[in-house]
Amino acid sequence: MVESGQPSLEFVCPRCGVSITETIEEVPSYDVLADRESGAQGYAEQSVTCPGCDQKFAVDITNTGACLLADLGNENIHVSVIDDPINAPEDSWEVEAYQRENLPTDPWGNPYQYRDEPAGECARLDAQHAQ
Repeated sequence: MVESGQPSLEFVCPRCGVSITETIEEVPSYDVLADRESGAQGYAEQSVTCPGCDQKFAVDITNTGACLLADLGNENIHVSVIDDPINAPEDSWEVEAYQRENLPTDPWGNPYQYRDEPAGECARLDAQHAQ
């Protein structure tokens, strides 16, 4: 049984035509520190059994970083991901609270604020070294 709000898979059994809905057991992670996009994507495989004919399916689940994708490998059957936690819209109140706590009050600041600091530091070190 699938709980409401839980990420789940949904597809029609190609053998008997029964609609299959199964909770995703493991949401694959996405590696934001990977060097390439292909290395960042997370993969998982889940076994799903049709309640109508007991046919077993291996569903491949991919986390692209933007959403979850699922397919039945060799089968040409559309698999939907319901309540995708990756593609869920962010809570606007949470985003605003995060921004208030973590973003600078003046994000643009003064771009010339530290313009002379490295040159001044070099001149100071040169003067010390000359002594």
